[in-house]
Amino acid sequence: MSIVPSTPESETALPPPREPARRLTRRTLLTYLGLMAFLVAVKVIITLAPVSFIDPLQAAAFTWPFLILVGAAGLLGLFLSTRTGFPDWWDARISARGRLLLPAGIGLGAGVLFLVVERLTSFEQLALASTGQTAANVPFPASLFFYPAGAIITEILYRLAPLPLLLWLISNVVLRHRFERQVFWAVAVLVSLIEPASQVGVFQGHPVVMVLLFPAIFAVNLVEVWLFRTYGFLAPLTLRLAYYLIWHIIGGALP
Repeated sequence: MSIVPSTPESETALPPPREPARRLTRRTLLTYLGLMAFLVAVKVIITLAPVSFIDPLQAAAFTWPFLILVGAAGLLGLFLSTRTGFPDWWDARISARGRLLLPAGIGLGAGVLFLVVERLTSFEQLALASTGQTAANVPFPASLFFYPAGAIITEILYRLAPLPLLLWLISNVVLRHRFERQVFWAVAVLVSLIEPASQVGVFQGHPVVMVLLFPAIFAVNLVEVWLFRTYGFLAPLTLRLAYYLIWHIIGGALP
């Protein structure tokens, strides 16, 4: 048996993190451009066959200036993700199970759970009463293309754009690659608060509902951050697509 002499360096050495992509691969860039092409196609469909939007924010999300902003923000996040330790979207070391099956299962489970809780508590009706809206979801069949496009926009704005940018600015530029793990989780918590914080006004006057929903929505977002860091951006996007399939498309079509 060989014995390796113990040194201060070997005692404190940590396993190296997964090597970042370093550069944007052609396949990943083409995949991103494919997502942008889908958004453009949905915009054209909405223009030719107007959709009954639920609130003005949904309509604003599909204006040309906003879509251009989303595309540019996502492209910036895509390039910075190669410098901040996020896996390439098609990293050969990541299995289809981690990239697609696991997040799809989590998303479907979260969608079913939220749908069951809504049927038991009718919290969606409370939201409609607070906002003055008459419906909670874009009607079927427009929901089949509207919500996948919404999932892409949401994941770009909540994950792909802010996470690599904040991580690069704070950890790489300001702290010179120190405290990377701590900075990542601090940014992860901050970014994961965006979506639940946006729901506070919807349930104004119903604190019990908000106390229940806020941590649940936050937890889903935090899981998406972990998936992004571990398996690449396609993982949280898959989770969001699966979740929207149950919550918005199937749930919206149910009586």
